[in-house]
Amino acid sequence: MATTALRRLRGTVVLSVLWGGAWAVAGLAIGVTSLLLPTLPWHVLFDIFDAPLPALGVPGALVAAASAAATLALAQRCRDHASPRQSGDVRHLAASRPVASERSRSATSRPGTP
Repeated sequence: MATTALRRLRGTVVLSVLWGGAWAVAGLAIGVTSLLLPTLPWHVLFDIFDAPLPALGVPGALVAAASAAATLALAQRCRDHASPRQSGDVRHLAASRPVASERSRSATSRPGTP
């Protein structure tokens, strides 16, 4: 149980770091684009958002952590109320599927094929 919780926590942290990094890179791309294309109306954006552009990584990480927490909560809720067939558990398929015997496989194969 503890290892499952630690794996989920690690996944949340990794997701937050990746989203934060992606948003920081997006902020840098906005800054570089504003230098390369100064004729566009960048003042509208920079009047509203006056922080350093890589600071977009902070809200990106927070949103990732919130979405991961919501996904975990909803997955737990679905897992509690769903039957094995509804929750994506495919182990019941392996148990109910008939296994062909070696004799029936060889009878259906063409001559000369293994």
